[in-house]
Amino acid sequence: MERIVLAHSVPAEDAQIVAGCLLSADLRGVDTHGVVRLPGYLDRLRRWIDQPATHRSRVRRPRLHECLSDYASVGGRHPLLGTSPIAVGTPGGRLCPFVLDMSTAVAARGKIRKALGRGEAISEGYALDAEGRPTT
Repeated sequence: MERIVLAHSVPAEDAQIVAGCLLSADLRGVDTHGVVRLPGYLDRLRRWIDQPATHRSRVRRPRLHECLSDYASVGGRHPLLGTSPIAVGTPGGRLCPFVLDMSTAVAARGKIRKALGRGEAISEGYALDAEGRPTT
């Protein structure tokens, strides 16, 4: 993954972070935010929706957004995303740290995309169609 991201003009340090975050999400069982996101990120880089250079004066992580728990786990001082996701982390001492990573929406978009990819229906109220009506 790191080599693929590097091939899209992403700085080496950022490519390593992106690959690590995607792998970490999969290893934690959050497959909606893991390696499955890589093709979408690469498409955004190809179309210059996300610029490959990190703006280190404002953000200490790449603009490609993985699970938020990665940000909460390492700490941060500046907001990175919109208002929907929430991530909080606190040290656990001798125990594992507490990390909460959630969406304030009815369902995270990744879960909807996962259902679409599997050809499965989603619960009513998760999404609207082009005319604004609930769809499954």
